[in-house]
Amino acid sequence: MQTQDRCRKKEVIKSTNMNRGSGIGPTFIFLWIAPAANILALTYTGAILGFDMAVARIAVAFATAFLVGIAMTIIFRNDKASRTKKMGSERVARMSIVDGGVKGIVLIALLLVTLLMPNYLGAVLPNYLNINPGEDKLLIYGYKLLIFAVLFVITMSYAFKFIGRNHVSVWMHETLWFVRIIFPLLLVGVFVIGVVSKLLPEHWIREWLGGNGLLQTFIACIIGALSYFSTLTEAPFVNMLMNLGMGKAPTLALLLTGPGMSLPNMLAIIKVFTVKKATAYILITITVATLASFIVGNIMWSL
Repeated sequence: MQTQDRCRKKEVIKSTNMNRGSGIGPTFIFLWIAPAANILALTYTGAILGFDMAVARIAVAFATAFLVGIAMTIIFRNDKASRTKKMGSERVARMSIVDGGVKGIVLIALLLVTLLMPNYLGAVLPNYLNINPGEDKLLIYGYKLLIFAVLFVITMSYAFKFIGRNHVSVWMHETLWFVRIIFPLLLVGVFVIGVVSKLLPEHWIREWLGGNGLLQTFIACIIGALSYFSTLTEAPFVNMLMNLGMGKAPTLALLLTGPGMSLPNMLAIIKVFTVKKATAYILITITVATLASFIVGNIMWSL
């Protein structure tokens, strides 16, 4: 499973940089932002760690990506991007939603609303409907399901009308592939996290990752960079560490570098972009992610 996941990431890297002829700055921006702040990861982060952490993750991810892209462009400004033949028709179909401009942006917004709103509205509704959350959990889940169903119908209606049946079919095919690959990893990951939370000494976390200090944030960045998190497992893992005493700034750092950087990713980047570019990207990313997480973590949450 992990091998398939790594190969998939490597394929995306190649297609973005080589097949599309993108400049080095945009290429490395995409390389960072795709795993660090994708829709599903943000949704899961908001559901487990709270809306404020999801917003902070978005802010730090985009700030880091922008600064990394600028730095890579400046460092390798004399490097000519390689160009290859045009993409095949199947790949063009898969990328066309992104190229759809306003329609694609609206679809992404609808997807975010569909995935996020049921959870948050379900938490707010009991206050207005005089529902006791402790006694009427089934009713609350019913409201969440109803909200999701309405938003899902709206989103799919928009997709079929403005994106096209063929593209929606490709989208559904990719979604099913994603579920088959990720869901077993997610179950195993959550189980392992539960076991680790009972074995890991709490004073270790408080000593090395507690508070919002720069050193603690840097350590969290290094841990994330050297670890491997399959998609979506970073949120429950980070939640477990927060319960053991990890600070907010280290939490942000680990949320970003966990999925965005790992040893398998580093090897793939070296293979595709050469050792020089990979080394520059890794060092810049860790540095910028540490500083950005430290600053945002201390601004949003006081010590």
